[in-house]
Amino acid sequence: MKRHRLILTLAGILLCCAAFGQRPPVAAGAAERTEVFIPRFKLFPTTNIWIFLKLDTSNGKVWMVQYGMEEKDRLEAPVNLLPLVYSRDPTPGRFTLYPTETMWTFILLDQTDGRTWQVQWSLDGKEGISPCP
Repeated sequence: MKRHRLILTLAGILLCCAAFGQRPPVAAGAAERTEVFIPRFKLFPTTNIWIFLKLDTSNGKVWMVQYGMEEKDRLEAPVNLLPLVYSRDPTPGRFTLYPTETMWTFILLDQTDGRTWQVQWSLDGKEGISPCP
């Protein structure tokens, strides 16, 4: 009798798990939507422990961000303020930065059309961006 009750109890538990573990039905022809967050701004570390590069991933603008313990040591300075694409509907995630072996140089890639730029950052005001041939 105890064995029969144990089997019924286990069968009931398995039935409940199977019933509640299913996903709700999706209407025929309807695609399931999953929203993916793609950040518009990203920080990229440099080999200088105090400096990051901030990238607007929708248009290619770049800033140098310096942090520090003292307020006087913190700053944000433009490296490139000209948008590299003009669009009414910006696409976050379009641009990304890749470090090079040179501490002061990154490659900026337009992941949509493949164009590249050399991004130079510096502490002495000689930062800028130029297209790669």
